[in-house]
Amino acid sequence: MDLQTILIVLAIGAGVGLTLLGGSARARRSRAHDPYRVHCDEQATLANSATGKLHELEVRIFDYGREVEARIDLQLRVLDQLIVDADREIARLEALLAESRCEWVTQRDLSRQEQQRCFAMREAGFTVEEIAYCLNATADTVQQALDEWQAPGSEAA
Repeated sequence: MDLQTILIVLAIGAGVGLTLLGGSARARRSRAHDPYRVHCDEQATLANSATGKLHELEVRIFDYGREVEARIDLQLRVLDQLIVDADREIARLEALLAESRCEWVTQRDLSRQEQQRCFAMREAGFTVEEIAYCLNATADTVQQALDEWQAPGSEAA
C-alpha cells in the first residue's frame, strides 16, 4: 500500500469518526433537551404568574358556564316533556268531560217551570247551548221548548 492510499483511508476514517461523533453529540443534546420537561416548566412558571392565574380563572369560568348551560338545557327539555304530557292529559280529560256530558244529558221533555226558566234565560240573552247546559237538557229540547213557548204567545197577540 502506498502512502496516498493510507492517507485517503485515514481521511475517510477521520471523516466517518467525526460524523459519528457529531451525531452522538446531537443525540446527547436532544436527550438533554426534553420537550416535555421544558413544557412542564413553562406551565409551572405560567401558572405562578398573574397572567397564568387569570387564564386559569377564565378556563374555570368557561367550564362553569358550560356546565350551567347543560343543566338549563336539561331542565328545559324536562319542562317541554312535562308540557307535552300535560297537553295530552288535558285533551284526555276534555274528551272524558264531553263524553260524560253526552251521557248525562238525555232527551226529555222540560217541565213547565223549566220551560219558563228557559224562556226567561233566552230573554236575558243566553244562547240555546248555554240554556241547555244550565238545565241539563239537549239543545234540541231547549230549542223545541222555546219554539213551543213563542208559538202560543204569538197566537195570543
